[in-house]
Amino acid sequence: QSALPVQIQRTNLRLKKLAKKGNGINYDDLEEASFLLSGMGDVSSSYDDFKLELDKLAFRLKELFELNRGILTDDVKVHLLSRVLFQEGGYVGNQDSYSDPNNSYLTRVIKSKRGIPISLSVVYLLVANRLKLPIYGTNIPLHFILHYESDNFSTFIDPFHGGVLLEKETCEKFLRANGFDDVSKFFDKTGTLTILK
Repeated sequence: QSALPVQIQRTNLRLKKLAKKGNGINYDDLEEASFLLSGMGDVSSSYDDFKLELDKLAFRLKELFELNRGILTDDVKVHLLSRVLFQEGGYVGNQDSYSDPNNSYLTRVIKSKRGIPISLSVVYLLVANRLKLPIYGTNIPLHFILHYESDNFSTFIDPFHGGVLLEKETCEKFLRANGFDDVSKFFDKTGTLTILK
């Protein structure tokens, strides 16, 4: 327990430095910051174990990219990433215990393979970032999702529901059905600081 105040001070210091960098969308600092925040509720977490799991997922994805080099379109990349995380990795939306705080501590999400939309999206982002894939957070109200956007391909991804791909129109219908009229403002790329908040 005596380690917790030190952890709080360290986390506050690093997050202050991160905040000074601004709300960038390159996600280079997202991994460290997510780990530090997880340490607030998972004091015994190990960064080495955390990083190793993300590295293993990225290595498997790179392996599949190589095996499918001849047909490796952006569409195929997204499907392979979902396969690695959800079919092979076993990550799943925790619908039975949605409000469990463990769904928000990324170190525990990586151990349990269960999370909520934003935590599963962060796992997805951290793996994608290792391979420089153009995937960004999309903080639509009520349900955080991801957006893959390259010159040739664009789709929205729902990690909470196994990486299902969504058309923008489907997301707009979801928002309107939940009482949001001006839906265009909800599709901006979400920066690191916003995700952490």
